Amino acid sequence: MSKLGDYRYDPRDRSHTITVNTDLNPYQFLITYVHEVAHRVVHRHRSAQKPHGPEWKQKFRELMLPVLNPDSFPDDVLRVLARHMKNPKASTSGDPTLVKVLAKYDEGAVDTFTLEDVPLGEEFVFRKRSFRKLELKRTRAVCLDLKNRKKYLIPEMAEVKPLGEVTKRETLLLSGIAVGEAFTFKGRTFKKVERKRSRSLCLDLEKRTLYSIPESMEVSQVRD
Repeated sequence: MSKLGDYRYDPRDRSHTITVNTDLNPYQFLITYVHEVAHRVVHRHRSAQKPHGPEWKQKFRELMLPVLNPDSFPDDVLRVLARHMKNPKASTSGDPTLVKVLAKYDEGAVDTFTLEDVPLGEEFVFRKRSFRKLELKRTRAVCLDLKNRKKYLIPEMAEVKPLGEVTKRETLLLSGIAVGEAFTFKGRTFKKVERKRSRSLCLDLEKRTLYSIPESMEVSQVRD
C-alpha cells in the first residue's frame, strides 16, 4: 500500500516538509495531515524516540481532539476513529475497520462486500474458490475450502462474494462489457458509459450516479 503522507526534515537547511496525497477523501486527508503534524511537533526528540512511539501517539491524540466532533467527521467515521485514537497505529491501514469506513467516502467508491459481512456457517467465494466461514480469530476468520477440505485464515476485510450470487450469474471482467451494455457489480446494476484507460465510467442505474470502476473487476452481464 502506498504512503498516504510523509514528514521529512532536511538537516542541510533545517527545513521541515509535510506532504499528503491529493487523491485522499477529505476525512482521510485530515487524519493523515494531523498524523504528519504530530511527527513535526515531536521531531526535537526524534533521535531518542521511535517514529510512532508513546510521545508521537500522545501528541497525535492531542492534535486530533479538537476535530473529533460531528462538524469534522460523519457519524460512522467518528465512532470508529474515536476508538482508533485510543491507541493510534503507525498508519490507518493498520486498522481494518477504519480503512473500511473511510473507503466509503472515496471518490467513485462502490460499496464492498467483505468477509466481515458473511455470517458464521455461510458460504462465499474468495479468489475464485468456494469457502465456508467457520470461526473468528481476531481480525481473521477460519474458513473451510469446500473443494480440498483444508482450513485457511482469511482477513475479515478481504472482499468476497456470497456463493449464491456467483453460482446464479455468469461472471466476466468489466473489460469484456461493451460500452452501452448493462452489468451487475457488488449487487448493483450499472451501464458502461465510457472507457478511460484501465477504468471505465459506469452509471449506477438506480442512483443515476457515475462511478469509476477498474476494467479488471469481475462483473455479471445483465441479459434481456
